[in-house]
Amino acid sequence: MSEVQLTEAQRQSIEHVHAWHEIPQPLDQFIAAAQPQIGWDDGSIMINAKGIWIGIEADGSRHS
Repeated sequence: MSEVQLTEAQRQSIEHVHAWHEIPQPLDQFIAAAQPQIGWDDGSIMINAKGIWIGIEADGSRHS
């Protein structure tokens, strides 16, 4: 996996998802697993939270 550049808002959203979904993986590893959204080069990333893919925009807004 390649490391992506995250905004502070994205980091905060990932931390929220990590706590909300009670992800057992350590937070730093969960953050490192973030991947760019395929097909869009707008700074959005995707994160897998227990089988639910969640998109996180550069402003931190989340959607599944």
